[in-house]
Amino acid sequence: MDDARITGSNESSHFTALEEFFKKCREHGLKLNLNKSKFFQNEINFLGHRIDSKGLHKTNEKISAVVNAPVPENVHEVKSFLGLVNFYGKFCENLATIANPLNNLTKKNVRFLWSKDFQVAFEQIKKEICSPKVLVHYDPSLPLTLASDASPVVSFEFDIIFRKTIEHGNADFLSRLPKTSEELEVKDDITIFQMSQIEPLPVTSKELRQETGKDIELGPLLKALREGKDLQGREAQYTIEDGCIMYGKRVCIPKKF
Repeated sequence: MDDARITGSNESSHFTALEEFFKKCREHGLKLNLNKSKFFQNEINFLGHRIDSKGLHKTNEKISAVVNAPVPENVHEVKSFLGLVNFYGKFCENLATIANPLNNLTKKNVRFLWSKDFQVAFEQIKKEICSPKVLVHYDPSLPLTLASDASPVVSFEFDIIFRKTIEHGNADFLSRLPKTSEELEVKDDITIFQMSQIEPLPVTSKELRQETGKDIELGPLLKALREGKDLQGREAQYTIEDGCIMYGKRVCIPKKF
């Protein structure tokens, strides 16, 4: 039996988990090789990651393989290198953009000719994978930058300045006032923004709602969405907002218009 990993949140739960594991092995006649077993490790390497109490980390072996990878001399070697770095690809914010030149080089009917642009991309990929930003864990002692989606107000020009609640106590009081009535249905800002864009158009949202239900294609889809049916494929990406069918952030227009 290979690759059994037993752990616990503390020493007591660890012992309990070990006892339960050994019990199950005895019940099913499984034998363990004591010489290959390691107990009470502070960290382990598993599936290409170093795992400890703080989470996942890169392994020295993987990083060394990336750093020491030679310059590719053919398409096959380019694909091998990309396969190696893609192991940590989901943890790299800009890897897809940086690796785009090399990905293009692997396309069918593209002649392999290593140029300066490919060399730059090759070196940048190595730098990105080895960066301390990859698989770094949150440290409360470091400065924190908060990024948020401001698309609903992108058409406006103004500065947003933080204001302490003590400086506008009336709003602070109302926000903390206990509710005595049932909560009203409140739509999020993005939904309000999307629907507000329809109103100034020659076709109003009211007309869209009316014609969507009559439309030969949108009508059945609208009914299915309202009934909560399990839609598959592309249909699963449609939603209803204010009686209109949305595909992502786009409104589905009935054929009448």
